[in-house]
Amino acid sequence: MTGMFVRLYDGNRIKASAIAFYGAITTLVLVLVMIFLHPFSPVSANGESRYKYYTSVTVSDGDTLWDLSGDFISSEYSSRSEYILEVRRLNHMTSEDILYSGNSIVMPYYSSIAYLE
Repeated sequence: MTGMFVRLYDGNRIKASAIAFYGAITTLVLVLVMIFLHPFSPVSANGESRYKYYTSVTVSDGDTLWDLSGDFISSEYSSRSEYILEVRRLNHMTSEDILYSGNSIVMPYYSSIAYLE
């Protein structure tokens, strides 16, 4: 076999570089999937395992993200503003979005308790 082509069983011709490219992409995707799906337990500064969870909160009259964040923020966040940015991202909210009484939002939190599924 000379040249840039490889003959496959069905007689089609495919560039060897395309095979290598798609093989590399497939390998990369598989590695990334394994990394993101692999369970891990973050360890806090004192050596205690901390697990990240999410809960749904129903908004009441007068609630603000600032107030709600006080119930769930922990030392894993450098500031309340950082925590609120994550809450906005999780709920697809912009800074102009308003919380309406009765709506539910997702709030992340950390715990040292590992819940089993």
